[in-house]
Amino acid sequence: MSALAGILVFVTFMEYSDLIKLEVPPYVYEGDTITLRCYSHPAGYTVKGVVFYKDDKIIKSSTSNINLHLEHVTLNYTGQYKCKKKLYYTQDDFYTAEAFITVKGLFPSPQIKVTTHLVLEGDNMTLTCNTFLNPLRQKRELHFAFYKDDQNVQSFSLSDQYEVQFAQLKDSGKYYCEVTTSNNRIMKKSAEFNIHIKNLFSAPELKVNPNPVVEGDLMTLTCSTSPSPLGQLTQLLFTFYKNGQNIQRYNLSDQYTVQFSHMEDSGNYSCKVRTLTNSVKKLSKPTNIQIQGLFPSPQIKVTPHLVLEGDNMTLMCNTILNPLRQKQDLDFAFYKDDQNVQSFSSSEQYEVLFAQLKDSAKYHCEVTTSNNSVMKKSAGFNIYIKRNSGKLSRES
Repeated sequence: MSALAGILVFVTFMEYSDLIKLEVPPYVYEGDTITLRCYSHPAGYTVKGVVFYKDDKIIKSSTSNINLHLEHVTLNYTGQYKCKKKLYYTQDDFYTAEAFITVKGLFPSPQIKVTTHLVLEGDNMTLTCNTFLNPLRQKRELHFAFYKDDQNVQSFSLSDQYEVQFAQLKDSGKYYCEVTTSNNRIMKKSAEFNIHIKNLFSAPELKVNPNPVVEGDLMTLTCSTSPSPLGQLTQLLFTFYKNGQNIQRYNLSDQYTVQFSHMEDSGNYSCKVRTLTNSVKKLSKPTNIQIQGLFPSPQIKVTPHLVLEGDNMTLMCNTILNPLRQKQDLDFAFYKDDQNVQSFSSSEQYEVLFAQLKDSAKYHCEVTTSNNSVMKKSAGFNIYIKRNSGKLSRES
């Protein structure tokens, strides 16, 4: 009898251990909402209590609900699940069923890819946020966003691409993208991708010749830039500005010339360089150019200071050449009441022998360079010839 009783106890244990089952989905992916069912088998047993565990930690207990709902699961939901139940018409012990659930990725972490490994200024650059949905969840909708140096540059949308038209040096930076499901339950971020935009040509520098510039000089401004090794064949156009106003339209010449510079040509100059397609533009720093005077405006001086009738009178047209241009030739001319009395010549003097009362007048002089590039006029100088009373007494 004792041996038979032992056999009956063993059979009873096996039967009770099969009384419950833990039903789980065959495939589980990130973002899924799943239901775990702890049911009695065969049916007919009344539930006295149900407890659900994950990795031996209680996650839910109920007196009657045999279902466990898990919404929008993530990879962290992977683990060993089990349920324990108390049933009427059985012993008071709990009966256990177990199942291991593996949550699979809905899509892998994205990767940033660029159309061309080497991006030059002016190139059209396209970034792609590469990932793919699991074949069993192809109907899910993904949204993509792009960031540069942690600043959002394209908000979430259905497009997995971000385009930069005519990339500039300022577009260099660390880029990454994020991918999310339409309900924002699953979000993944790519690693950062460092993009360095290569120079097409160097920033221009304005060069002046001669330096310093003196009145009358041929002033040449050169917009100096150097193409990078990758931009040797790029054709460039140049333009020039004075005090922010354009003084020469874009053309192929990198020079702007002033034939005979004058004081009013002083100012802040800059130049700009661009490609034929206008995809890359660069502006030089402003250069302040101050034109130096070749010589100051002349002054009339007369000797003697007091001129009497019959005196020899000499007018001097006084000026001084700039020390930088001492070899410059100057010509002088003299005027009486705006009538020319001595044409331009190298002489800075005008002489009146035996001055008469009629020589009283307003005199001025003009000074010019040999090529007439610079001409300056003195202020008028009034000369009054005084009557010589001693002379009159002798004549009488």
